[in-house]
Amino acid sequence: MPAIGLPPLLPPAATVQSTDQVVDREVCVAIFAYNEQSSIVASIESVLKSAENAVAGEHVRVVVLVNGCTDHTAARVAEFGRRDDRVRLQVIEVGDKANAWNTYVHELAQLDNDNRLHVFMDGDVTCTPDAISAMVKAARQAPAAKAVATLPAPGIGRNRQLNVQLYDQDGAIFGNLYGLTSDFLRRVRERQIRIPRGAVGEDAIVTEMIAHDLRRKNSYDNRLAVCAAEPAGFVYPRLSPWRLRDIRLYINRRVRYAIRDHRLPLLRRIEFDDMPESMEPLDRQILTTLNKRRWLHPLQWLARRRLRRALQE
Repeated sequence: MPAIGLPPLLPPAATVQSTDQVVDREVCVAIFAYNEQSSIVASIESVLKSAENAVAGEHVRVVVLVNGCTDHTAARVAEFGRRDDRVRLQVIEVGDKANAWNTYVHELAQLDNDNRLHVFMDGDVTCTPDAISAMVKAARQAPAAKAVATLPAPGIGRNRQLNVQLYDQDGAIFGNLYGLTSDFLRRVRERQIRIPRGAVGEDAIVTEMIAHDLRRKNSYDNRLAVCAAEPAGFVYPRLSPWRLRDIRLYINRRVRYAIRDHRLPLLRRIEFDDMPESMEPLDRQILTTLNKRRWLHPLQWLARRRLRRALQE
């Protein structure tokens, strides 16, 4: 899928006057949006403000990958882009974050500058004003690192401590907001590594790509992702147990995670550049296994039902 008239994401480097900004760095932000008309403007505004605190404003570019949307997300991004030409809209017909990730990495990202940090962000979150500065500084202080993780801002999320533990133990990055270096993405592109379409929790796959340095035979190194210093981080909306919509969203998320937890062990047997184009072959293996079980946890039962519907079995 070629870029639709997308101009160069970043102009030539210029002198930065502010002592709070990093002179030799550029920031490209890829925002993934699926039916996010109510949150996408706030998301864009927050990351622009945060990036401007890190580098000169003219060294910031944002690409919003609107994938499979049926609401007014694309229109709102287009309107924003008319007011600020640093923001570009990329419409993708397929509603799939993994496919959108592949589109950015293999078709849109400009990887010629090793001083360019590529920030990946979900369209339903915002970032703190110091988030991008903290990410850029963390990357500079650890030149061997391939990625920069961020954590939920303090006070956000009841399971925030779990995020901290996952980063400390596994070097985990979280799909809400993280950064990858141009050098790392260049190697991903050269080896034609793509996340399978339909992947749930693509950040778990990216975490392992980072920690194994793109080869499964390499030992797992949780130091290849550094973490932006707190209190910088991302903010996401809280779910309410009193809203039916939020209850459904929570259950759907748990079912998706149940499917992900079945997929990851199968993916770990496959070299990164041999991963299938889609999750369908793995899902058929998982469904065969679940069908043989006499008893299933309710979430596993829901996961099996979803797989059956997706595979039309």
